[in-house]
Amino acid sequence: MDSRGQLFYIQRPWKSPFAKPPWWRGVLDFLLFPFRLLFALFQFLNFFTVRYTGKTLTNSGGAQQREADLKQMMIWGNMIDARQAARNPGNDDAPDLVPKDWELVCRDHTGTTSTLARGVLSFDLCSDGSLLYTNGSAVYLRSVDGKTERVVKDGLISKVIALA
Repeated sequence: MDSRGQLFYIQRPWKSPFAKPPWWRGVLDFLLFPFRLLFALFQFLNFFTVRYTGKTLTNSGGAQQREADLKQMMIWGNMIDARQAARNPGNDDAPDLVPKDWELVCRDHTGTTSTLARGVLSFDLCSDGSLLYTNGSAVYLRSVDGKTERVVKDGLISKVIALA
């Protein structure tokens, strides 16, 4: 809340934790079970090989393996496909890494709500009443008069803190 009694929050759609997966998911899991079992066995053997010899069973993937790790990141329990977000032509060079329905909302003391930004991952209030927020790949500053400007662009920004 700010000094004027306005409440700021990120509104996300509610998803039931008890929703049933589609029927084809069970069939796919059944078909992939042998491959997953073999992969787990290989990783188990690879772990012990690395632990006792310092070398892996296969040639190291190097940059390709690091790229695979960056393709998906976990933010507040949700998997986000950053590669797919980067292909989104709707945003210039700083794509939203969270869905557009994650909205930064302001509710005033009368109960009136207004959406300030879409695709917001994290935000903080500045001492002058302006807002600092991120979409995961850029940080934006929304002034008190409603003008928004991009402050910085970088990869995989998960939180912002306003120091002043």
